[in-house]
Amino acid sequence: MNWGHMKVLYYNWVDYMDPENRGGGVTIYQRNLIKKMEQQQDVKVSFLSSGISYDLLGSKPRWTPVKYRKIKGRAHSFEIINSGVLSPSHFSFGNSAQVDHPETTAAFFDFMETHGPFDVVHFNNLEGVPAEVLTLKKRWPETFVVLSLHNYYPFCPQVNLWRQEKTHCSDFEDGLACQSCLLKKPEESAVRLAGAVALKLKNYRIYPGSWFFD
Repeated sequence: MNWGHMKVLYYNWVDYMDPENRGGGVTIYQRNLIKKMEQQQDVKVSFLSSGISYDLLGSKPRWTPVKYRKIKGRAHSFEIINSGVLSPSHFSFGNSAQVDHPETTAAFFDFMETHGPFDVVHFNNLEGVPAEVLTLKKRWPETFVVLSLHNYYPFCPQVNLWRQEKTHCSDFEDGLACQSCLLKKPEESAVRLAGAVALKLKNYRIYPGSWFFD
């Protein structure tokens, strides 16, 4: 690692300056952390999110700079459009793309090739990208990879170990308990359409909280 000048990439399923203020405490944590990091002249910070923005026409995963911010952020922010893994993760509950989705992984690695190499890649979670992105260590062995367990997603596809949104889950019964959890989840096609409409509106500067957007 080049300690004289560091390039750091933070990942979360939603942009840390999200106009809908999603992401809870992790978003607040990222804003504060990036604010502090940007005070260091030898640190360049980038931010990547995925799983909430989709095209109305076309479905191939791709990355692009975030264009719809209401407030200018400190980090250079990008997002993966058309991810095979929906965010937050309960929208992709039971979808094998959470583990393996080659096209989304290719978009992630293309972003890494274009804007890296990074000294540190810090995943605040893996929601919105397939777990196979962690194989980045094979291509960039010198990169430090950090995965923060802000929730139980690596162990629970429902995220919160809250079975059927009713009771604490203390035993997944070799996966049998997971089969009867979150049976009433929305259709992924409907979630993608909602994400596509929201992206189009925000790009036209029609933001959440406005009458038309809501």
